[in-house]
Amino acid sequence: MDILQRQPRIGPRYLAANPELESLRSFPVVGFEAIRIYYLLEGETVHVIRVLHGKRDVKSILEREESS
Repeated sequence: MDILQRQPRIGPRYLAANPELESLRSFPVVGFEAIRIYYLLEGETVHVIRVLHGKRDVKSILEREESS
């Protein structure tokens, strides 16, 4: 996760229908590429929303997510 601290915009945007997640990004966990960190940026602050395995129904899980 060190790379996210140094380059938080490295993760590609995740296209979500939920408007609260319009700037959601994802990044693989090094060594466990099937697992991704889904996060939002607020300035230089990284807010981790979820850490999910690719075999989960990621789209359905994220669409139910609410930002706080």
